[in-house]
Amino acid sequence: MPSTCVRTLVAVAFAFTLVSAAGCGGPKWGGAVSGTVTIGKELLPSGAVTFIGADGEARNAEIVNGRYEIPQPPFGLCQITVMTAPEVDETTGKAKSGGKYVEIPARYSNPNESGLTFTITEQPQNHDINLTR
Repeated sequence: MPSTCVRTLVAVAFAFTLVSAAGCGGPKWGGAVSGTVTIGKELLPSGAVTFIGADGEARNAEIVNGRYEIPQPPFGLCQITVMTAPEVDETTGKAKSGGKYVEIPARYSNPNESGLTFTITEQPQNHDINLTR
């Protein structure tokens, strides 16, 4: 079961998606995109990945055991963000020790600083995201 922080990250990314879609005409969505997310040679165990289209439309997915899948990402060139957060003990509200949290540089949470892009086509695609420290 996903941690509270991972669910919160996905909820925040989903809220961003809804806000960015307000007032826009119907977007053209591409084929599914899936892949792995690594930092160095290590799979990122949890987090969230968001693909943001040129028109601001965005779709996101949870990262589970280093893998993600977005069924209908925005069509065309997308900026990508990746976020992680430590698992939180729901009774104490504090970070759990020994959880599946891997800290990544903050730049990956900002689409203008992440340096991550990918062009979505109409066909399903694989896109592995390789982060560096």
